[in-house]
Amino acid sequence: MLLLNNNHPLHAWEQFETDRSSTVSFHAGGKKLEKMAQTIVSSLSHQKAVELVARDFHLMPEVLRIQVRTLCHNDNMSGNVRKGVLRLNALMKGELLKKETSVRVNERVEGRDGAFYKQRNVNPAVAGAAQKYGIDPRAKKRR
Repeated sequence: MLLLNNNHPLHAWEQFETDRSSTVSFHAGGKKLEKMAQTIVSSLSHQKAVELVARDFHLMPEVLRIQVRTLCHNDNMSGNVRKGVLRLNALMKGELLKKETSVRVNERVEGRDGAFYKQRNVNPAVAGAAQKYGIDPRAKKRR
């Protein structure tokens, strides 16, 4: 947090290593929070930055951790940053990225020539909630 507040690159954290007992006040919201999270995610292309974020991830404020997780799930990043995100996820033992399971099911479709079956992926959590609350997950949202 101290490095981000002073605009230092995260991969150079060893030069600025300070006493772990010192506390850094964190007051950020809106654009500053998004900029800090974007700085953290974009610096994950450096191995040293990955190690620093893995070590201090649980010390970050919750709002910043949520923003970092959201940006890590975004597919709009370079290959080196994506590799860094995967390394960070491995160092954190899978706590960073969510695991989404899907099951392939056969769906009966009526056509002009008769009935045929089509396979599609279904998320079991979405299917269970749709069945419980009586909503169709494939229906388009109206605004």
